Amino acid sequence: MLDYHPLVQRAVSGLAQSTIETRRAIYERALAALVDQLRRMEPPVAEADIARECAALYEAIARVEKAVAEAATAAAIKAEPPAAPLRDGQRQFALNAAASWIANGVKAVTQLVMLPVMAHLLNPLDYGLYALAQPTVMFFVMVAESGIGTSLAREDESNTLVWSTAYWVLLASFSTMALGVAGSGLVLAAVTGQQKLVGLMMLLSLSLPLMAVSVPCVARITGRGNLTLHSWADIASALSSAVVAVTLAVLGFGVWSLAGQYLTTYAVRAVVVNLIAFKAPTLEFKLSALHGHLAMGSALLSRRLGELVARSAENALFEHVLGARLLGSYAIANQASRFACDVVTNPPIGALYAHAIRGHRDTVGSLHARLVTVLSALLIPAAVLAAVAAPRLLPFVLGPKWTTAAPLFQPIVVGYAILAIAGLNDAILMSNDLTKRATVPALWAAAARIGAVALAPWLGAVGTAWVVGAIFLVHTFALTASVPRSLTEGLGGAFGAQRGPLLASLVAGAAAYAVLSMGDGLANLAASLAVGGLVYAAALSIVAGPALRGEVATAFALVRRLGSLRSPTRRGLAVKPQ
Repeated sequence: MLDYHPLVQRAVSGLAQSTIETRRAIYERALAALVDQLRRMEPPVAEADIARECAALYEAIARVEKAVAEAATAAAIKAEPPAAPLRDGQRQFALNAAASWIANGVKAVTQLVMLPVMAHLLNPLDYGLYALAQPTVMFFVMVAESGIGTSLAREDESNTLVWSTAYWVLLASFSTMALGVAGSGLVLAAVTGQQKLVGLMMLLSLSLPLMAVSVPCVARITGRGNLTLHSWADIASALSSAVVAVTLAVLGFGVWSLAGQYLTTYAVRAVVVNLIAFKAPTLEFKLSALHGHLAMGSALLSRRLGELVARSAENALFEHVLGARLLGSYAIANQASRFACDVVTNPPIGALYAHAIRGHRDTVGSLHARLVTVLSALLIPAAVLAAVAAPRLLPFVLGPKWTTAAPLFQPIVVGYAILAIAGLNDAILMSNDLTKRATVPALWAAAARIGAVALAPWLGAVGTAWVVGAIFLVHTFALTASVPRSLTEGLGGAFGAQRGPLLASLVAGAAAYAVLSMGDGLANLAASLAVGGLVYAAALSIVAGPALRGEVATAFALVRRLGSLRSPTRRGLAVKPQ
């Protein structure tokens, strides 16, 4: 075995800017070159010998990384005050999270306005048909994208070979999968007997080429660390698609209005992100240049495909056992739960990932702990109170024909709220090349949801929803346990942060239920939610007062950082890729 340490050390020392991304690129190229050279030798080298040489290279890489870490630690000890990039990183994190929350707030308000309007204009059968179509579309989307977009955000924009190869690969794969989406309508129609699915899938297939030209631009925006630009695209697509959906529904297009909304979302998004971050691809193409991105992408793809297959199987099996109308109620319960929770949790998850891949890894652990505490204090009580009020709230908002959605919504929204908070672990795992650790629990949960729906003839619709809610909780436990203790505070820290909000939420839920049972009408519903909120605030101050005050102070500090972003520098809007 050779000693590769001097070679690796010289390569790293020659970097103009040594970051985890640039060093990782060197390591990946060195490993690929070593394996290629050994396999070309005559006489052939045994695989066992190749493995030993690779192990020697890994050992050299570990020594170099240890030296880099020691040098960084020594520099940090000497640095006083803290270095400017760290402060800028904290400001950018706060700006990214705030911009994403604003965009999600606009989308949430739009959805809240649209949901009752669309629910009155459409019927459960329309939603049931769309619920059968959408998971199949997303299945083909995930196969086409292969997780490349998320990983590509870490790539230096000057590497035109990688970016151009990725562009052509994405365009080819998305266009091919668009044909698969169109053809799958025939299969779905044959299985379910719903012939509308043929035309519906053909229309939805037009969205895939639009996604193909969007993925590289979104990756550039994320890699630059400025998610505010992406937020503009989200706002524009949400508003325009809402107008299209309502217009088509008023004109009597039924389920086609939902397809029009979906297609408009990706058309407008494609236009905006390309205006922001388009770079013309060159004619370069080398599939092996994407090796590192495909490795991470394969883990993401396995997870996403597993979840989409499960959702499609859930819906098809649910419709077969309990009928399309109950499937519409089940779809609304899932859609409302996921949308409401993701609106709150997706911005900090995205901002945490962008923060980590730009070299601010030393603050990621503390940010993760604070975000778990703050999100738990906000999201868990909201989910519990929404579940308590659901039998009155959903018929009032959506109309009396959606009464059957309330008992399905109750367990799903609480379970998914806790799982959505655990999604912060995804940012930690992806930024540390540990995406595979999140794949196993996700695939297990996907299979478990299929099993739960298979038991629907015995459990009924409500019993199935309760089992699905319990699966969300088990998935939360497994996902949190998959993160190494060196990166976060582990199970004890996560569930310790959630214990206070959960106990206070249960007390608040009991108080809200007591008020609801005293009368009927909108005034009684509003009073129950108000009492629940006040009881929650009082109970939380008793259970977790000191810790909560500390996190509130941190939140105000982040707001002050946002206020410090003034012209003319506009540092939060002019971050260059590292």
